[in-house]
This record gives sequence, C-alpha cells and structure tokens, in this order.
Amino acid sequence: MTVDIRDLPTTPVRLPLFVDCFDRRTGDPKRQKFAIETRIAVDGHGLLPEICRAGGLSWAGVQEEWDYAGAAGRTYVPFRTRYRRIDGVPVPPSRSLSEEAQRAAGLLAGSGWGTATKAARRIFDDWHGPHRSTGEAVSMDRGSSMVVAPDPGRWRFDERAQEGIEALRRFAFENAFIGPRGLMIQQPLPVWRVDPGLSAVSLTLGHVDDWFESTTPWAFSAGRLDDALKFQAVLARLTGRPAVEPVGTVEGLADGWDRRNDKIEIALALAGTRVADLDRHVADLPRAAVGLWHDLRSSGPSVEAEGEPAARRVLADFLSLRTAVGAGCRRGGALAEWVGITARHAARIVEVEGIAQHPVIPTEGPRP
Repeated sequence: MTVDIRDLPTTPVRLPLFVDCFDRRTGDPKRQKFAIETRIAVDGHGLLPEICRAGGLSWAGVQEEWDYAGAAGRTYVPFRTRYRRIDGVPVPPSRSLSEEAQRAAGLLAGSGWGTATKAARRIFDDWHGPHRSTGEAVSMDRGSSMVVAPDPGRWRFDERAQEGIEALRRFAFENAFIGPRGLMIQQPLPVWRVDPGLSAVSLTLGHVDDWFESTTPWAFSAGRLDDALKFQAVLARLTGRPAVEPVGTVEGLADGWDRRNDKIEIALALAGTRVADLDRHVADLPRAAVGLWHDLRSSGPSVEAEGEPAARRVLADFLSLRTAVGAGCRRGGALAEWVGITARHAARIVEVEGIAQHPVIPTEGPRP
C-alpha cells in the first residue's frame, strides 16, 4: 500500500521568521521576527518506502552506506547519517519525539544547511528592502530581531504576510519528517561524477544549489552508471589517461524515484557558468556568436518552464556557439582558450546525450 506523507500524523516545529506586518497599537508597518508554528510528518511505523541504498559515499571523512526513503516525490536520508557531529560533538541517538522536533527546528532555521539552501535563503534571508505591503522603508530596532509570539491582538498580518508564513510551513513539511530512526532530512539521490581530468567515476552526494553548478556537467543521475562509464571512456580517449574502476554502488533503486534530468541540469549550469564566461568578451565575439550568446544567457526561465525540450535546444545552441566562436577567434587568445575548455562539455553533449548542433548561419553586416 502506498502511503501519502500528507496523511501521516504531524508534530509542531517552531521556526523564526521575519514578517512584514502592522502594529495594532499604532497602525504602523513593522518588520518583526516571530516564532511561527510549522508541522512535519511523523512516520512512527516506517510506512514510507525505502527506495535505495547507496554504498561508498564519503562524507565527513567516513565512507558508508546511505539508506534513502521517499515521500511525495522527494528523497530523504537519516539526519544522523549526514550529521554525525555538530560543532565537534557527536549527535546522540534519537530519544524522544520532542527532542527530534527541536533538532529539526535548529536544522531548518539555518539558511545554509544541506541541499535546500536556495529555498531557505528565499524564506529566511529575504527580509531586506521596503515593507512588503506598503512599499515604504522599514525602521528596525533591537526589538525587531527578538523572536516573539504572533499574538493576533498585537499584530496584524495581511495577505502578503500570510503568503510568507505559508511558504515557511511548506518548506518545513517538505524538508524533514520523523521516522523510526529519528529525524529524516531531504537529500537528493547521489550522482555519478566523472572526473574530467582523471577519467575516474565515483558516487557523490547530489546537491541543488548554485555552488554545485561547476560540477553539474560531469554528473550523471543515480540510474545512469552506464552513461557515466561511456563518458569516462570518451574522456580517457581525449586525455590519454586510462579509465579506472568506478567507486560506489546504488542498490535497489525503485522505479520512478530517479527524477533528476541531467539535460536540464547541464543546460542551466552551462548557461550560468561557461556561457557567462563570455560576458566580458562580447565585443570580441564573431557576429554569428553574438545572438547565440544572448539567447543562451537568457535561456534559464524557458528551461525551467519547458523542461527537457528547451534543454535540448540550449545544448544544441551551446555546440553551435562553440563552432561560431572557434571559427572567428585568433589562435592563442581568450576565446580560443574558451573553446578548448569547453571541448569536454561538447563531447558529453554529442557522444553521450546524443544532441547535435544547429547549423551556424553567418550574419552579414557589422557586428552589434
């Protein structure tokens, strides 16, 4: 029987949040930090499915197996697998529901934790600027940062404030639950990373954050070991370095849970990093490359909205951009260096992802 996490009992978790509201005593717009009650699910009987076991994962100097659970399309690992020590102190075993709820509160309130840092930053750190409801400047004092109860007799929350509170509650519910082994935290499935220099393949933790973009072109989702090995062989041919045995295992991966789309991830990463590297060289780009560069730099929203079809177009345009840049650059210059750096990216797109470039049509007339 499939269990919906939304049908499980819940336990309260109070999280601090800056909210733009109004002081009922004066009517003034305020920005105040409140203790907001959120709730996370409690799976006391282990009804949510175990979806795979990842072996050979190295984290904090320890290499071991990670057991993943699944709920509502998201994947989770035990908190104590990810965080064996906090501030140098070993994390004790789970002792009570209330203790695990407090542990969840401390983890979720940190905007730099784990794998949801972008979402966390949007919620916990987005308290600068004008008042959300009035558009006026907000004057904050020491009391503004003191966590207080959201007393409806003292504070008035309008619709904009309620939107922020509901976003916090969704964030908490989606990122943690308490199971038979204690606190479980959201963690994407691991990925196979192909070292572009050493032609080595290893299982590593998957992340969803901007600091991971530089690694994304070398990553393959958990169910694509064969494709990772194919890319490893391509790199071994290009570098002249022999391929080595992969490190790590993924066992029992249940159908439907490996939802990472590598083409989408690569398209977003290349547009945000490698194509962005050309920003300071736009004036030197060949005319045929300017439009491609512009389209790629603005491709993120369409990829996020349309998914793989848009990602395939972006990757094909990236190949065309390399051709256009390479045809019009001088040997030994910065643009020639860029073409060389992106050769391995192009090899993956063509030989592993099976995408061909669009024809590059030279543009007559002066370059913009």
